[in-house]
Amino acid sequence: MSDELAERLRQVREAPGRSLRELERAIHVSSSSLSAESHAVMRARTGHTLLQLGRFAQARDAATEAVEAARDIGDRHLEAIGLRVLGAVALGEGDAAGAMDLFRTALAHARATGYRMAEALSLTDVAEAARAQGRGERPRAIPILIPYGETCLVAGDRDEAIRRLHEALDLATALGLRHWRSEALRLLGTADPEVCVPPGTHLGQLSVSV
Repeated sequence: MSDELAERLRQVREAPGRSLRELERAIHVSSSSLSAESHAVMRARTGHTLLQLGRFAQARDAATEAVEAARDIGDRHLEAIGLRVLGAVALGEGDAAGAMDLFRTALAHARATGYRMAEALSLTDVAEAARAQGRGERPRAIPILIPYGETCLVAGDRDEAIRRLHEALDLATALGLRHWRSEALRLLGTADPEVCVPPGTHLGQLSVSV
């Protein structure tokens, strides 16, 4: 993987809108030298970024391409990453059963490859899908509110970001969704210094680890 491509990948984590632009630029710059593995990584990250922006159909297409590329090279770890993005898309659209199937497959891959962090993230995904199946429609809003709030924050609309993140926090707290609550608190700590963020608050279920 080229140094320039590696730098582009690092920048993906910084902001959803800019991440997508950086990914598209990285793919263009590296199109002639991109390995199959790097292609799968890039498509998974593109799907994750599109998911954060609420562009579910495009996110599904990118993640599907990532899964197919990973299967072509027999990389179950990368396949699991793409499956987690597909599951998050399904969960965001209200298909908790479909999300559960995808998350369980990702979990099986994580266990088979021995990636403990991937296993932990997939277990969290399965728990979120199970809660969504048992709690009706309200959890659907959370995977949309949090990325939307983060996008508003990046765009400079602090007031709207705080409103949406507080709404997500209230829902996550009421439903006992601890990882979503941690993610809402983390972002609120950035948007509103008056919010007390507990020590050890970490990224929620949509973190993509490669």
